[in-house]
Formats: sequence, C-alpha cells, structure tokens
Amino acid sequence: RIYHELGDRLKEAQLKEFTGDLYHLKKDHTTALEYLNGALAIYDSIGFTRLQGAYGIIGEIYNNKGDFIQSLRYNLLAMKTGEQLKDTSLLMSTIYNRVGLSYFSINADSTALSYFRKGLHLAHSNTDTGSIQLLLFNISDALRKQGAYQPALDTLMAAAAVLPSMDVYDQAQFNLLALNIMICTKNFRDGEQYFRQVLDIYENDRLSGSLVQVMRVFIAEYLQATGKYRESCPYLLSFFAAQSSNHATLSRTTQAELLS
Repeated sequence: RIYHELGDRLKEAQLKEFTGDLYHLKKDHTTALEYLNGALAIYDSIGFTRLQGAYGIIGEIYNNKGDFIQSLRYNLLAMKTGEQLKDTSLLMSTIYNRVGLSYFSINADSTALSYFRKGLHLAHSNTDTGSIQLLLFNISDALRKQGAYQPALDTLMAAAAVLPSMDVYDQAQFNLLALNIMICTKNFRDGEQYFRQVLDIYENDRLSGSLVQVMRVFIAEYLQATGKYRESCPYLLSFFAAQSSNHATLSRTTQAELLS
C-alpha cells in the first residue's frame, strides 16, 4: 500500500512477488497466486520484462497443486523469458531443472535430460555445489529410465563426490536412486548396502513428507524382488494408510518414478 500511494509501481510489484513467494513457502497456494498475478499485472502495466522469477514461482505452485499442464506452461514461460534476456544466473539453472522434471514426469526422458544438462552447465558456471548435485541426481535417474544403467550409476557416484557430507534428505535420495538402479539390474548383492541405508533412515524416523512414502514403496519393492513378500506387507500397508489419512496422492513425478 505504501509503494502504491507513493506511485512506485515497480516496488509495489516486487513486494507483491516477494509476498506471493512467502505464501508459496507456507503452501497457501490460493493467496500466493493472488499476489503473484497481481505482481504480473503491475509489471505488465509498466513494461517490466524481467519476469522469469515470478513465472518460475507460479510454475512451482501449480506443480505442488498437481496441475502439471499449467506448471509446464509457466516454467516454459520462465525459461523463454530468461533466455531472451540472456540470463545465466543460478535462477535459470533452477528453471531448467523444473522444466526437466516436468518432462521427466510424463516420461519424455530425452527431453528431460537435455534440460537437466542445461541446468547443470549453469550450476557449474555459478559454482553452486548443491545445484550441481541435485541436477546430477536427476540426470542419473533419467539415464536409468532409459536403461543406461552404468552411466546412471557413474553419474550418481559423481553426484555423491560433489558434496560428500550430505544431509539426511540427500542421503535418502542418493540411496533410493542407487537402490532403484540395483533393482532394475537385479544386482541384489550390491543393492543390499543401499537397501540397509534406506531402511536405517526410515526406521529411525529421520524424514517426513512424501519422501517417506517413496521409501516405503522401494523398501517393499526390494523385499519382494528378493522373495521376501511377507516382510514387504507392513511397508505397503503403511503406505496406503498414509495415503488415505492424508487424503492426498504422490506428485505426478513420484508416481511416474514408481511406475517406471
């Protein structure tokens, strides 16, 4: 309101965008979109074109809402806007990753890989080790889906080397990705170490949210693949109970991953 009364339309729009992002982080999608669309309207009225950040946030909100058509639309808008402005910042690495994930979720793996690699290039240019590791994780999983198992495993090990001291979420993701490769190749001897790591993280209640659901599915899948059907039942029952109690479904990306 203050910037509106002062007539500083750019500051007013930037404040709306910032507020919208805060509501996005609080998972209040409706309020977030109201502020972000308000920001876009002001930006448009003053001819401000650096909109890739706002488009990217809106794309992420629609992804979280499960509206993947709108998510892809806004992520592509963010990407095209950034490219037109020759933006080579870390934001563009994030945007390429989001576009890649959108294509990954509909099993367009070659297209997803091309965007992950673009994001990786910018992550290296901006010397951001966290983004480098994340994109290597995603490249590894896309390679696995294409059946390129050894390159997928090599890429995953390269990701682990980028940040050897991973937090528990990254440890879980690394071990889940490695376990999935081992399941796909039926290499249960080497897979046992990753299975034990996933199981340890799960049993010590060190994670929450949708990643716990993914862990339950992969634990059950590994047990069934090794002939331990009875032992897999508690994890599947916990998975379906959590789905029912939360009245929610996994993201489309996760669903595609579990079904691939």
